[in-house]
Amino acid sequence: MKFGWINLFGAAIVVIMLIPNIVYAVKNKNTENMCKNVFMHYVEQIGRYACIVLMWFPLLSS
Repeated sequence: MKFGWINLFGAAIVVIMLIPNIVYAVKNKNTENMCKNVFMHYVEQIGRYACIVLMWFPLLSS
């Protein structure tokens, strides 16, 4: 699978887009999560990490 430079550009854009989320998470790390649905929490975490893995997979396999 060869995608070229677009993956590095796309990865950089995603990292830049994540900066506000990281800042928010660091500032509010002691805040209680209002969502009490454990199943939804796990599905959200799986989706989050799956997106990261699927985004970087073409970069690693080329």
